[in-house]
Amino acid sequence: MKNVHSSASGIEEDKISRILSFDNQRQRKSVVLEAKHLEPQKFDDLSWGEAKDRYLPLAKSGDANAAEEFFRLSMECREYFRIKKNIDNILAMYQDGNVPADMLNGYDEKLKVIKEKVQHAKHICMNASEADVNNSLNEAVRLAAEQGSVEAQTCYLDGAIFGAYSAQSDEVKSTYSAEALEIASAALRSGSWEMVDILTRAFQTTDSDAASRGWLGEVVTPSPTVEYALTALANKCRVVAGLPNLNSALANQISANKLATEDVSEADAWADGIYTKYYANVPYPSANVMKFCPTIDTP
Repeated sequence: MKNVHSSASGIEEDKISRILSFDNQRQRKSVVLEAKHLEPQKFDDLSWGEAKDRYLPLAKSGDANAAEEFFRLSMECREYFRIKKNIDNILAMYQDGNVPADMLNGYDEKLKVIKEKVQHAKHICMNASEADVNNSLNEAVRLAAEQGSVEAQTCYLDGAIFGAYSAQSDEVKSTYSAEALEIASAALRSGSWEMVDILTRAFQTTDSDAASRGWLGEVVTPSPTVEYALTALANKCRVVAGLPNLNSALANQISANKLATEDVSEADAWADGIYTKYYANVPYPSANVMKFCPTIDTP
């Protein structure tokens, strides 16, 4: 049995509370700050271990900049350990002339950028082990998410980098379920298209399976009205951006879920209001590619 764990803290629109099921069933002092796009800080040139010793205590005490820095360094080291396993193979493939034709365009420049990023990450991560970084990753991402980092919020709620939700400790699952919708609401109000995608998948009732619904889908109840409202929101910006519309998907949701006319009207009105207030000036991701966590992109 899945339950919706949520909080009404900070919710401005009645329709968000109603449609997205934000409620007061669980009384909990909010630790989630308004989402914001933090500018990278000029911190000392520390290794990951030194940064953990210095910034993690500050992050736990509510220092948003320290939380953001430790999150970014932790993600950089995670990517470093992931990439370094494959970089030699990538280089060998390139040097042997075995690069697929579709990878050749701009490959030299892409490879140069990746090598520079890996070299930078190597300096930061050289005294840390992959296990050290992975063991601290959830805490690093969570603290930054709670303190308003939009990138951390999408990374945390998507959850994929941490592995299967069912494999997490009871403490991790309890904390996540208690604050997930509150964090989602903050990111939604920041104009995050990634969060729209995460929420849509979590609440989907059509073509739904546990893997596609992600971590958030583990702690909310599927809702056809919410699924439709979020799809309608995404559709508005796709149309403005000149991307293929989602009219067919919306029609299928109405038909498959037998949505009442008044529910459709309410959801459309909610999507119009949220789009106008938070998304009208936020471009839809180029090529419709959602990026939930910072990465060192491979060529």
